[in-house]
Amino acid sequence: MDEGRFIMNSYDCICVFDPKTKEDKLNTILSKFEKIIKDGKGDVAKVDKWGIRRLSFRFKKGKNVSEGYYVLINFKGSSKAVLELQNLIRVTEDIIRFIITRAGAKGLEVFESPEKVEIAESMLSPEAKKEE
Repeated sequence: MDEGRFIMNSYDCICVFDPKTKEDKLNTILSKFEKIIKDGKGDVAKVDKWGIRRLSFRFKKGKNVSEGYYVLINFKGSSKAVLELQNLIRVTEDIIRFIITRAGAKGLEVFESPEKVEIAESMLSPEAKKEE
């Protein structure tokens, strides 16, 4: 395969931020995420801020919070860009939880609206309860 070519897949990234995160700091973090994706020759389709939602469980480790600020990012990118994005998310203190999934043809409409928060929480919470 030609080294200049990358396979671009569609991804959904859901981040749950600390609800105390200021709007300007949140925007700065999200612009860093977009820069990583674009530097990897990817494209950000949509950044959807769902706002503060109640978590299905309370995080005891680290921050003791029962709410989180949800953000959904739909993007196309290479697996290398996804790895870089994961590394940045892991060291970002304002993010409580995150998940990045590869979206299929039907995957993009799964997270279209804030009403689908239950799906995101179900992806974040069952195993996460055991980890905490």
